[in-house]
Order: sequence, then C-alpha cells, then structure tokens
Amino acid sequence: MGLFRPYQPKTEAERSQAEAKKATTAVTTDAAPAATPAPKAAKSVTAKAKAKAAVAVASAPSPASPASAASPAEPVTAASGKTQIARPTPGKKSVPTPTRKQALAARQERLNPVLTKKDAKKRDREARMKQQNDAIRKRDEQPVMTMIRDYVDCRWSLGEFLLPIVLIIILVPMLLSAWPKASFAGAVACFALYLGMIVDAATMWFGLRKRIRQFFPNETLRGKLSYGASRMMMLRRWRKPAPVVKRGTKFTWPRAAELR
Repeated sequence: MGLFRPYQPKTEAERSQAEAKKATTAVTTDAAPAATPAPKAAKSVTAKAKAKAAVAVASAPSPASPASAASPAEPVTAASGKTQIARPTPGKKSVPTPTRKQALAARQERLNPVLTKKDAKKRDREARMKQQNDAIRKRDEQPVMTMIRDYVDCRWSLGEFLLPIVLIIILVPMLLSAWPKASFAGAVACFALYLGMIVDAATMWFGLRKRIRQFFPNETLRGKLSYGASRMMMLRRWRKPAPVVKRGTKFTWPRAAELR
C-alpha cells in the first residue's frame, strides 16, 4: 500500500488547465485533415507527368529511322514545372554481328572474288588480249619497224591485190563451168599470181634488208621479213597502224616522205 499514492481530488485550477489542453488538442486535430490533402495533390501531379512521359516515349520515332537519328529527343514539361527528357528506346538489330572469322572471309572475298568457270575464262581471255596488244604496240613503236612500214607503204605491191584477184579467179571458173578452157585459164592465172607475189616479196626483202643495215647496223634481221611480207600482202585500208606515206612516193629515211 505504501507504493501507491492515495487519491486526491483535483483542484479547480488543475481542472481548468486540463480543459484548456483538451481544447487545444481538439483544434489541432480539426486543422490537420485540412492540411493533409496537399501531398495527395502533389502525388497526382507526379503521376500525370509520368503518364505524359510514357506517352511521349511511345509516340517517339524508332532510333532506326533517319528522323530520330537527326533530331534529339524533345523535352517534355510536366505539370509540376520539372522538365523531363523523353529518351527513345533502342531498337533491335536486323542481323547479328558477324564473327571475326566471317568478317575475314568477307574481306578475302572482296579482295579475291571466287569466279565461276565462265567468268574465269573471260578474265583470262581479256588478260591475254591486253598482253598481246601491249606487245604489238611496243613492237610497232620501235624506229626500225616504223621504217619497214614506210618502205612497204610507199611501194606498189602485187601481194596487196592478192585477195580480190584470188576471189575473181575462183568465181569465174564456177560461173563458166561449161567451158573447160575457162577453168584451165583460171588455174594458170592463179599460179602465175602466186609466182609473181613470191618474186615481189623477194624484191621487197632485198631492198628492205639493205636499208636496215644502212640505217640500223646493230639491229638483227630476225622477224623483219615476216613483218614486211605480212604488211605487203594486206590491203592498204586494213593495215594497222595506218599508212602515213603515199603509195608510189620515193622512200627516204628519216621520215621525210610526203604525208598522205
């Protein structure tokens, strides 16, 4: 019983203080609900801003399009006054990244393409033709070859008219097959033409060899006869390179002949 204090009734002053405290607590509790809705309004504004940002992100163009790559993401202003940037979401790659082995194989394919059999033959044929043309051009650019062409072009050669004469000799006996003498005459004319062409080629070669030794003493004669004879038996219009001197003019070297 000594632990408890005996009951003592409150005095008038203590009662007035307790009533004043209760009144103060009641006023505080009545004012508190009026002030609490402010955080709820802030939360609703933040939720609306997040919803607008999500809509802006969904409506933004994909990063793969040129427009999205050229223009940056536009800022979105929320109702709370804060600026939020709508960042586009990265798109997926259409193809996977090649491995190192695949990249090296593609590079080797670009450097050394795998050709079909037909393409390989075509490439080899073009390479051979280019090589032959280069060799012919280098041969024709030599001074001794230029002199041979001028010497042959300034002469009247029987071999130049060989092709048209042979065609006439072959066609005339066929048309005059009823006359055996015409066929015999055509054969004799053909052999006479061949003989005359041989004599003409020999005469040309003797004169050409003399001039090669005169103007090019250190030059070999190998291949010069075949070059001059082949040009002599070709029609003047078909000769390559084209003739520069006129037919029938006097041969002079260095080139001083009358140009065609």
